[in-house]
Amino acid sequence: MKKIPVSAGLLVFRVNDIGIREFLLVHPSGGYHRKSPYYIPKGKIEEGETEQEAATRETYEETGVEARIIADLGSITYKSGSKKVRAFLAKFVSGEIVENGIVDWPDWENDIKRFVPEEVARKLLRDEMQVFLDRANAFLRNL
Repeated sequence: MKKIPVSAGLLVFRVNDIGIREFLLVHPSGGYHRKSPYYIPKGKIEEGETEQEAATRETYEETGVEARIIADLGSITYKSGSKKVRAFLAKFVSGEIVENGIVDWPDWENDIKRFVPEEVARKLLRDEMQVFLDRANAFLRNL
């Protein structure tokens, strides 16, 4: 049986200047991905790294955002069976955010890095990752 690759990532949230909770999503670069859905920042777990360390590192490498993990959001497997993603909920700590929640950070993997309100995230986020928003909201309601 073929081993499914595992990535780790963070669903980062912040509260914007007018009190609305927003989530950080990324969109993959390139013409091939023009119509692709958005994702949470994620990537490969390096040898010797924990899932939390990989998720934090990958989020920083892809977005320049530093965040503090506050909850485990579990895992999903893509419908295609091509990848498993382990996610953690994290609170935004720092990063270069310009107007409209856009994160200013050079990264060849993603052409858009942006904080968006939940209702927008629901429209943009890859179907399999919707459950991460559900789990995040359940956790945040209990704070």
